[in-house]
Amino acid sequence: MDHRIESLPFESLKVFSKIPSLARDFNLHLHMQRLKALGHQALIHNNNGVQKENLKYIFDAPQPVEDKFVSYVQNDLPKLLAGSKWDGLLTRQQHAPSDGEWQRLISGASLFAYFSMTSLVHKFPPALVSDLSIFSKCRAMILLDRMNANKTLIDRNILTSKHYKPDEQPTQQAALFSLCGVASVVTSHWATRPEAAFETMQTLFRGALGEGVYLGAALRKYRSQEEADKIIYRANVVTYGVPIVRVV
Repeated sequence: MDHRIESLPFESLKVFSKIPSLARDFNLHLHMQRLKALGHQALIHNNNGVQKENLKYIFDAPQPVEDKFVSYVQNDLPKLLAGSKWDGLLTRQQHAPSDGEWQRLISGASLFAYFSMTSLVHKFPPALVSDLSIFSKCRAMILLDRMNANKTLIDRNILTSKHYKPDEQPTQQAALFSLCGVASVVTSHWATRPEAAFETMQTLFRGALGEGVYLGAALRKYRSQEEADKIIYRANVVTYGVPIVRVV
């Protein structure tokens, strides 16, 4: 991956428009290690995937989506896939997670989802990274963070300005959890509105859980349904690692 384009949404280029599932990775060796960890079988193009009984989350949904978000998590999310089991924290309705709760949720997660205005690396207890064993079951992470409820970079025309300097934090975050053994990391590259991030999450879960498609394919399908004037707001959500991960 060329560092000169890694902050740009090159997955949205027309040349990739007919590819159903697309992902980035840091090198081929790491990608092969991810496939091996998933038990990937090339002949049938399938792997062990994400276990639906072990879906965990920490959600810190801000206004103006807080009420809709809570209703979605409590009423709609558990119904998307029969037999799926969700466990986690709604921090604004319950409490901020302790170090022990971070450890419990991630160590038991086959898929871990995080939604907040604050970057995960600013809240994740650094000491837990040293214990790689807590990631032994985690196959995929969905990290929708760094939101801006007022004016996003795009609204201020900063993203298209010659003075724009890409934020390296998303790539570093993806690299960190890749080194921890996570096979697929879905993350955002720059700040968007909470409403856009919420729509992204809903569509990802509807595809991956409700329709049973690969995590990377759900993201691509989401993009193909975008209205032209909205693509730029959500094309920043990208997949690192293995895109062909399915919830089973």
